[in-house]
Amino acid sequence: MNFKRSGRPTSIHMKKLLAAFSMAALCVSAFAAGADELFPNNKFRAYQTYEALGPAATIGGRAIYKGGRNWQIADLADFVNNMNVMIGRVILVSPHNGEYFLEMAITSSMSSGSEDGYFSANVCNPAIPHALRVNKVSGHNDNCLIVSHQTRSIYNQPVPGLQVIVRNSKSNWRLYEVRLFINLALVGFPNSTPEEWNSGGVEKDPARRQFVDNMEKWARALQSGVDSAIDYSKPAQAFGAVPDIETVFKPLTAPVGVAAVRYGKTPNTSIDYVYCPALERMIDSAQETCR
Repeated sequence: MNFKRSGRPTSIHMKKLLAAFSMAALCVSAFAAGADELFPNNKFRAYQTYEALGPAATIGGRAIYKGGRNWQIADLADFVNNMNVMIGRVILVSPHNGEYFLEMAITSSMSSGSEDGYFSANVCNPAIPHALRVNKVSGHNDNCLIVSHQTRSIYNQPVPGLQVIVRNSKSNWRLYEVRLFINLALVGFPNSTPEEWNSGGVEKDPARRQFVDNMEKWARALQSGVDSAIDYSKPAQAFGAVPDIETVFKPLTAPVGVAAVRYGKTPNTSIDYVYCPALERMIDSAQETCR
């Protein structure tokens, strides 16, 4: 059998080849962009409890803050509000040496409503006891950061911690909310109480005051990252300027006398975030009533 060398492709053939390569690259890029979407077609994908969160994971196409930590998926859920807006929620956990350390719930709208509108909530109410509060916008649009003390029941053990809430809502039913819970025992504050972590209690203790001061710069950067993530363009690097979590919350071994909260092989059923239509946000049903 004889083979004939075809020679250099003509300019027309070259254009066709380049077009084909460009199309293939676009397809690969599109696949890569959507490969880690937690809610393809606005419905949560199949997952295994405590499976690793992918490095490029998104929620409704929006970036997820990972803060230099490895995260595991504890739960995925999707909802529809009364304006037919699709809402996605993911609960993530990040243990330290097998101990309960970080938990993060992210809620995001994933579609537009049947008519223009907005979400509203009074998350930054100054009457709520808090260690830190930054309310940039409230009303039709929300851009709120609040840090307050909370005690969770994790595997039937009380775990005092700080909850960082960043909530952002804008026109056309856009919503992005981050709720990050930090086990205070693992960052040097065991057996903490709510009174120690309100604004008055923080001022009474230099160590807590320094801790909150250090946390504020990070928290404000996270608030700016959420504001970027909710943009129509959905930038992949929305949280690129946010420092890693351990720049503020450096995990330690649980102090002597403090029971370490170990992870089990089954999901923690005490955590039950649900969408509350009356409040137009996610709530922890063990801590708050939907009304």
